[in-house]
Amino acid sequence: MTFDLYVFMQSLKAARSLYQKRTITTTNAPQPHEFGFQNHLRTARDSLLQDETRIIAVGGGRQRDRSHFSRMLAPLVGRMPGALYLSAEQEILALYEISDLHCLPTTAHRFSVWELVYRRMADKARLALAAGYSVIMEGWFGNPVNRQQLSDLASDFGLENSLIAFNLVQSRNDMKKAIDGGDSRNSNIEMQSANGPDSGSDAFAMAGIDHDWTRWIELDCSRSVGDQLGKALNFITIARASITREILH
Repeated sequence: MTFDLYVFMQSLKAARSLYQKRTITTTNAPQPHEFGFQNHLRTARDSLLQDETRIIAVGGGRQRDRSHFSRMLAPLVGRMPGALYLSAEQEILALYEISDLHCLPTTAHRFSVWELVYRRMADKARLALAAGYSVIMEGWFGNPVNRQQLSDLASDFGLENSLIAFNLVQSRNDMKKAIDGGDSRNSNIEMQSANGPDSGSDAFAMAGIDHDWTRWIELDCSRSVGDQLGKALNFITIARASITREILH
């Protein structure tokens, strides 16, 4: 709430400054500063409005596709300045205090390590949700335990109807490259872990994410991220159509 008030006050201050600098003209054409004035007023207004808190999961596909999509979606979801973005890959890098996946030790490929990664993500999500912010949790989610963790998180905050999951779907050829490690840019370190989630199961079945958890919405990785965002936002908008925006202050 403190941050929202700060944004509100700063936006009003900027709008007032532009208003005082206005000049009187004899034409009806809008002056350049008027656009900035309106934008600051809109920001001030939006800072007092709260969209429904949501938990959004992004799974499947390649890590780089999930990350790009999640980072683009985060500012567009929930109250200002947007949803908290949590990444399983970034979490394991922080866990081992390294900056490059290639520096991960062999112990990082253990199933127990990835369980810890997702628990840490859930703990951070709880802090954001408790403060009224939405969260985007990006990872492989090939393990039913991790998917159940999403359900538990939503249940604890009474957000069962506000939990949305997007499954990025890629072609079989791209998936095979990721599994074989033929293209390092397509690699998915969690999926490739020898003892990682769903070890020994069919990789293509993993890519589809089985149906033990509902409401997974497929997004085609072959489409542009703009198309993916459009579909995602359309679904989010429909899901919250009956929700009335509330005033925070």
